[in-house]
Amino acid sequence: MSDGSFCVEVGIRVAGGLPTEVATRVQEWLNEVWMPRNETWTREWKSGSKLENSTRQILHYGDEFTAAPAIAVGPDSELQMQLRGQKTAKFWRDWLVSRLVPDLKEAFPAIGDLLYMRDCVPHEMHTG
Repeated sequence: MSDGSFCVEVGIRVAGGLPTEVATRVQEWLNEVWMPRNETWTREWKSGSKLENSTRQILHYGDEFTAAPAIAVGPDSELQMQLRGQKTAKFWRDWLVSRLVPDLKEAFPAIGDLLYMRDCVPHEMHTG
């Protein structure tokens, strides 16, 4: 995007099909539960031969992203999620792989594996 921010579309497999109301429930959960709980993430790095060294890192969602994840129904039992990132984002992939997807899988057992990650333009996402 012209201001240096970016948009990534992520496809996630969903078992048993994906009716529109499931996408709506996931979006509501992200907005009402996940976002308030994950404004800040204290990540602990372990190093050393027996992982005896520990370093804490505090990450802020707003430092990486410009908005909450946006959810839509994709083709073939696929949930599509858009992440809009700040131009200065360094840890957006960490948020996706280590926080967002595992939390989605825990909250919604039908959520499966990541199918793809690709650049997107926000207005191009499928809405059903």
